[in-house]
Amino acid sequence: MNYAVILAGGIGTRFSYTQPKQFVRFAGRTLIGHVLHTFDKSMYINKIIIVIAPECKDFLDNILLNEHFNKIYKVVIGGKSRQESSRLGIAAIDEQNANVFIHDVSRPLVSQKIIERCALNLKMHKAVVPVVPATDTLIQTDDNKSVLSVVDRKHIYQTQTPQCFSLDVIKRAFELSGQDVGFTDECSMILKHKLCEVHMIQGDRTNIKVTFPEDIYVANALYNMNARQR
Repeated sequence: MNYAVILAGGIGTRFSYTQPKQFVRFAGRTLIGHVLHTFDKSMYINKIIIVIAPECKDFLDNILLNEHFNKIYKVVIGGKSRQESSRLGIAAIDEQNANVFIHDVSRPLVSQKIIERCALNLKMHKAVVPVVPATDTLIQTDDNKSVLSVVDRKHIYQTQTPQCFSLDVIKRAFELSGQDVGFTDECSMILKHKLCEVHMIQGDRTNIKVTFPEDIYVANALYNMNARQR
């Protein structure tokens, strides 16, 4: 059984809109609407768990009431951090033998191909993450003012979501991490505690993260480009 845990608990403080980022619309739907429809249509996803901030629950209820979804399993109130929201979403899975696809709602253009690659690779690996090669020049600094060195990007990749795991492995990672709040994603917990290899798969350049208001225009352009290529 494959569960998608959709993390929509943030309020997007860097986004500077009058409403939470996940409910801003582009290409006819909200960010969260795009994500839910993609996972709902996937033949590799059985159930969807949405993790939402309490102040956003009414927005979400309105979307679920007016749009048709078949796989919504639970809606969970999130925590104060991404890590806590992820933990709460995973805890809502009642099965013992399952896989979990953890996806940030700020990546509304996740594709069916990425979900498929993740699902197929989970048959051979306990942890899977989509990545793309880093293309920008990367620098290192020790004072945030001057360049210390230029990083060789030959072995540097940027991670995307969904990050995907066997349920037993990711639950164990959260158990071992306890109250440590220093993690920005789930892969870092797996690696710190040496629970298993994290297998990289091909991501997609269009699977962008919407962080700032101008990213909405980029997402809209990419959506239209993808639509023309279908």
